[in-house]
Amino acid sequence: MQENEELEGFFDDDGTPINPEFVRKPSLCVVCRKDDLPSEEIYCTLTRADQQGDPEFICHAFEPRERS
Repeated sequence: MQENEELEGFFDDDGTPINPEFVRKPSLCVVCRKDDLPSEEIYCTLTRADQQGDPEFICHAFEPRERS
């Protein structure tokens, strides 16, 4: 990397790039009010990426969608 080159995107704790396209979306996310909100995209992607491979997905920011 050159001195004036800036990094962009998502990275895990050790600096490895995360491609959001390859981060699995758990079923809990699909029924969350925040799913697909641009303002929540970064937080949700990092939460999902951090738990890849875990037996259970836990999100403390989960808010169920309102029933119609």
